[in-house]
Amino acid sequence: MSSEARQRTRVQTRPAHTWGVLILSVVVLSLGAGLVYQAVKTLRGSKEGRVANGSTTTISQLPLTPAYLMMAVDRTGIPVSFAALAPASTGGGSILIIPASTRVQPKASLPSERLADAFVRGGAKEQTEAVSRLLGIEFAGSYIVTTADFTALLTPYAPVAVTLDGAVVDTDVKKADRVLHPAGPVSLGADAAAELFVARADGESETVRLPRIEALWKSVAARAAVSPAISAAPGSLSALLDGVVRGPTLVYRFASSNVIDPAINPLSLDLLAVDVVDIRMKMAQLLPGAVSSADSNIRVEIRDPFHNEALVRETVILLTFLGAHVVFIHDINDLPLPTTSVLFEAENRRGPADFLAKTMGKNPATLATSPLENVDVSIILGTDRRDEAAARIATSTTAATTVVSTTKP
Repeated sequence: MSSEARQRTRVQTRPAHTWGVLILSVVVLSLGAGLVYQAVKTLRGSKEGRVANGSTTTISQLPLTPAYLMMAVDRTGIPVSFAALAPASTGGGSILIIPASTRVQPKASLPSERLADAFVRGGAKEQTEAVSRLLGIEFAGSYIVTTADFTALLTPYAPVAVTLDGAVVDTDVKKADRVLHPAGPVSLGADAAAELFVARADGESETVRLPRIEALWKSVAARAAVSPAISAAPGSLSALLDGVVRGPTLVYRFASSNVIDPAINPLSLDLLAVDVVDIRMKMAQLLPGAVSSADSNIRVEIRDPFHNEALVRETVILLTFLGAHVVFIHDINDLPLPTTSVLFEAENRRGPADFLAKTMGKNPATLATSPLENVDVSIILGTDRRDEAAARIATSTTAATTVVSTTKP
């Protein structure tokens, strides 16, 4: 297993037509076209530096949320699955499953390609940077994991019980297909479980494998919760994984769909469109301290007193369209206020905050009394926002949105 240190990266997304109509309807209902234009212009054009409100003002820090990338490679040495391991400060953590076939575009002049294609060009370093751009975060480290490595990692938690939703077929080095396991419940040793993590049939869509990988990770976490503690070197992948899977553990697979449009996928590759809003939400909810907003876009915190995932998603859609970068989303237990509040963290963010205030509520933006480092504007959702969004949420869908990652100079 090899590890790569990470550098700051950027993310650029291009919302697809599947949700563009929804976004536009939200904006038109809220503002009108003129204000939208001014808001986008102001938010994207605001490049002032972050300043403190005064020498006596206490600036809080975002939660410390490091993330590490696992690249599972198959018999050919090419990644077939990615997982971001995110240990929680209180124990346990998250395992985020990222499709290796996610559609990305390394340069605007080049056709779409698979996320895992970066490995062929530049190995673990370029691959980690590509996944960083996709997620909009900085990784604290990355690891290449072979089948043998997987076997060693899973040994403390074997046997792993899982119910397979279909037969698992693997194509070997001689291009022969073999059935590893039929559909149904199986109990697997560490070597068999490791084999299932990287098994793939030539020509098979990754959409077939993703539910299996999710089920395997959930089973590993369930086993770890009742298994004896292991002895692993501090800082090793074994120690990192053990800390995450001993729980409580969230295993999350990003929403995705096949890209079949010949204009986007002329070579009929196994490409998956991953929902950009899903990515933005999960990074801001689970990894706010790792979010990398190296561009000049306004960095936004969302506080949700309703604990309403659909409302937050609708808010992220609008903010993303307006050019803001949502970096921190969390529930609060305060009594919801009638009107959504918009707080700017420093005086040089008043202008952009005023535009967001006209979008998100009726009150003008106000100066935050407890600013957050790496956050420019905080939005506290009120009952007005909830009620206005309720009808749109009830009639909207959550179709996956293509994420296009481009190389920055």
